[in-house]
Amino acid sequence: MYASHQLTIPKEISLNDTHSELTIRKKWFEYGRLLQLAFAIIFNSCIGFFIYTLAQYDTNVRIFVAGIIAVSVIALFLQGLGLWMLYQAICGLFNTTVIKVDHSAISIYFKPLPWFGAKTINRQDIVQLHVSEKDYSDADLQHVSYQLQVILKNSDSIYLLKHLETPEQAQFIEEKIEQYLFDVPTTTENNEEDTQENKN
Repeated sequence: MYASHQLTIPKEISLNDTHSELTIRKKWFEYGRLLQLAFAIIFNSCIGFFIYTLAQYDTNVRIFVAGIIAVSVIALFLQGLGLWMLYQAICGLFNTTVIKVDHSAISIYFKPLPWFGAKTINRQDIVQLHVSEKDYSDADLQHVSYQLQVILKNSDSIYLLKHLETPEQAQFIEEKIEQYLFDVPTTTENNEEDTQENKN
């Protein structure tokens, strides 16, 4: 049994239930992204300076034109890679996953910056919601986290939330979503119904 007041939902996750729509927000913020951001800034600065310096050479006095072109292509590739690392770091610091659930669908999108995986899943395409356990290592220590995913009729699965601390947290959110999609009563509602039946 896990009534909402008995649970501590992680601070990076917020739930807003208006009875017509459930909105779940999960912040991406990770301290490790600060290191990635610093590295990306330095990396992009170095590559950018190299490209700028390379562009200053007069093509008329280049002896190894083919070699210069090859170096330029590699430098531009590295610059693109650096910009992608920078974008990843910024998203990892400031983005939020937003999951909206009503009686017909689950919508997933990301803000303020776009990211891969935004989609709307219609209720008729959903078989069930599933909570799974995942082991991971952090500084040579083993940890366990819990994830909530949607199983589709085509056998695909889509992760809604990851890195939940306890199975109760995942199951509580699972119940909240199922209320909208499948009109499934919560554990608390079931307990109240059982109590009422016993009184009668």
